[in-house]
Amino acid sequence: MSPEVLIYISNIKKFLDTNNEAHQYFLKNINEDEFFSKVAESSQKNFDKNGDPMLLRNQFEEIKTELLKSSNKKIENNIFLDLKDFGTICLN
Repeated sequence: MSPEVLIYISNIKKFLDTNNEAHQYFLKNINEDEFFSKVAESSQKNFDKNGDPMLLRNQFEEIKTELLKSSNKKIENNIFLDLKDFGTICLN
């Protein structure tokens, strides 16, 4: 991964750590490691293509949507949810 992409990812992480609203919007119900992995992948593609690692807004939205869909599939495959304060419930 190019240094430019690493710097860009680092800046995004700092922004999301300091901006609670953006953090909630992009990372709520999403695995952060998966999110940043996808962002890094797209960022590297952008950098290879046009020399700029910055993602467009729609690229962020596509990553968020893709990860939300995959997390919803994981929930659908398991009808039992373990909620910390409420115990185990069945989604049947």
